[in-house]
Amino acid sequence: AADADLVQSFGATPIAFDGPRGAVFGPGHFDAVFDGIGEEGFVRSWASLEKGGTLSAYGLSAAVKTNARLLTVGWWLARLRVWDLWPNGKAAKFYSIVALRSAHPNWYRTDLGTLFHLLAEGAINPQIAERIGLGDVAEAHRRLEAGGGRGKIVICP
Repeated sequence: AADADLVQSFGATPIAFDGPRGAVFGPGHFDAVFDGIGEEGFVRSWASLEKGGTLSAYGLSAAVKTNARLLTVGWWLARLRVWDLWPNGKAAKFYSIVALRSAHPNWYRTDLGTLFHLLAEGAINPQIAERIGLGDVAEAHRRLEAGGGRGKIVICP
């Protein structure tokens, strides 16, 4: 709820949940949900999808914050795969930039070039919380692990 205004500023619809597996409150169900948290968030995100919708999981910040075991994180990812294969008209995909770069280096370079072009043109405006020097990297990691930040921390050598 504290970040609803930020979510809306990007043209997205903020949603809230009633408990760990509770119902979605907001304007109905969604065609796409982007989840960077993981854990039970994947369950709630999946439940909020309309038939034909896609869950795009792209992060596991809950795993970092709770120091989750590798087996636990593996379960979260396996559940996404099972959901994606289940014949219910929904899709679940995990997006990993590292995996994309390894599997399709040419796509990655092309996409990265496109992003830099859009940034230079002012067509995209990433949310930057702070720019820091290399000497503050350890503190930046502590802040990321604590969660709750609004925007990205950019390291400037």
